Amino acid sequence: MVLARSGPARLSQLVGALSHDQAGLSRLIARMENSGLLERGDDPADARAQIVRLTRKGTRAYQRCDVELRAVMGQLSSALGPSESEHLRTLLSRLIEAIGEELARRPPKRGKAPRR
Repeated sequence: MVLARSGPARLSQLVGALSHDQAGLSRLIARMENSGLLERGDDPADARAQIVRLTRKGTRAYQRCDVELRAVMGQLSSALGPSESEHLRTLLSRLIEAIGEELARRPPKRGKAPRR
């Protein structure tokens, strides 16, 4: 979501924004890159650094997920009171973070190497 909302970023910026460890986030980025959702490129401001950005496929996937999530949250919020809705948002955020951490711990599937 950070890349969709803020645009391309360095890995160090993503680590800070997502409160993730660098090794786990690097593995997650590699998996997403292998799936064609992200790409890495040189940082024009610093030749030693790389920028991570969403691909067109990644942008479309984010947009589909965002639409679905908003629809589900709207439906659930209408069935819950304000404090219950906020509690649900908190729990879902924690769940999404846990899923991301679990995916980052898994070794990447064998296949083609990430593009550089």
